[in-house]
Formats: sequence, C-alpha cells, structure tokens
Amino acid sequence: MEQRLLIVGTSQWNGQASVAPVLSGRHDVDAETLHYMRLFGPDGAWIPRPDYMILSVMSVPDLTTAGQKTPDLISIQHLYKTMLAEDELNPAATDGHLSTYAANAKNDFIKRFMTERVYAGQVVVELVRIAEATGEPPSVNAARRLVAYNHHEHFRTGAPDGARRAVEKAFRRFQSSAHLQAVMILKRSLLKELEGSEEKCREFLGTARAVESFVDSNVVSDSFKWNPLRVPETIEKVSKIDFPRLSDRELKAAGVT
Repeated sequence: MEQRLLIVGTSQWNGQASVAPVLSGRHDVDAETLHYMRLFGPDGAWIPRPDYMILSVMSVPDLTTAGQKTPDLISIQHLYKTMLAEDELNPAATDGHLSTYAANAKNDFIKRFMTERVYAGQVVVELVRIAEATGEPPSVNAARRLVAYNHHEHFRTGAPDGARRAVEKAFRRFQSSAHLQAVMILKRSLLKELEGSEEKCREFLGTARAVESFVDSNVVSDSFKWNPLRVPETIEKVSKIDFPRLSDRELKAAGVT
C-alpha cells in the first residue's frame, strides 16, 4: 500500500496554502482530463458562499457523455446561483435567523437525493476500507456488496440483491462527487456546520482532498477508474482520517477473503 494513513500538513487561513505532495500511486492521473470545483475567483479569493458551491456539487447527479460519467457543471452553477439569489430575496434577519421559506429551501438543498448520495459516499468509504484491509486495489463490486450487506444488516429492509442494485445505480449517478459524499459519511455533523464558516469549509474540503489522494494511490486500478470533480490543490489535506477496520463478516460479505 502506498499510504495507509492520510497524513499531511494542517491548513492555514492566512497566506497561500501549500500544495501537499502528490502520491505516486499505482496508476497515473491524466492532468489534462481533471475537473476542479470552482471555489476561487481569478484573483485567488473565495467565491461568494463557497459552502453553497459544495452543496450544489453534492446535489447534482452526473451527466452521461459518450458513455462516460461527467459532472454536470452547468446545472451545478445554476443551482449555486439560485442559492445566492435566494439569499438576496429572503435575507436573514438581524438575529441571523432565516425566513421560514428560505430555511426550508436550504434544508431541501442539503437533503436533495440524500439516499443515493449516502450510498455513493459509502461506496468510496468501503473502497478505502477494503484497500486498507487487503493491501490491494479493491473492485467496485466488492465495495457495493459491502454497502448493501451493511445496509441490510442494520435496517433489514428489502432483499440484499435489491440493495446492491440501488447502490450500483446511486454510485453511477454521483460518482463525480462521491468523495464529497464520503466526507458526509465520515463527519456527519460537518455538512450542516458548513453554512457561513470558512473554517468548516476548509475542513470539509481538506478531508475530501485526502480521500481523493488515497483513492488515486491505493484504489484506482485497471478495473476502476474515476474522474471526480476535484478539490483545488490550494486546499490542504487534513492530517488524518480514521476508517473503522473491517470485521471478518464484512470481508466475507465483500467477497475478498
């Protein structure tokens, strides 16, 4: 394994963030095909409300172009601008509270396609956990089986085969933002703490960048290639992410024993 713990420098608010070292990985990434989230303007300053951009990226399903899944950049930008316009039309009161309409609208953005997004994030989490356990790049099928198994074990709803199909569909729809969805799984409260907080945005994005690097180095293989909507490299990765170790039953369910 290239790197089992995601350990890099901590983020700094003032001044230019240093770019963390690029992991060599098993498979090179074609820099010309990379997509990055639009979080900074031409002058290097944050765009207005970067938290809205994060929510927009996470809420919009991928497009299928020439058989490949790609981020729907136009719809993402439209949703982001809609959220900014809503702020202007229904601004917060002097005490910081939103109107009922505005609060409900923002809540809808946060919960948009939530079940599918959770599945997509769980697939990435399980890809990392399997790679950690085996020391080899796992298959997406193994991760999907594990997500379906854990869902069935915890909720006992429906048949495992039905859950696997739902997980497969969800990951196809949100593959470009699955690393962001994974952060939502790993740090459950952070998504709601983003609003208006640069510190929380940095933490969320830094965690996503750490997940990106681990997947690039330890998960990507001939059978699994991805091209997510990446976090800009000026965002420093978090110092560490702890993933729960797989149990023997989970390894068996994933089919990697």
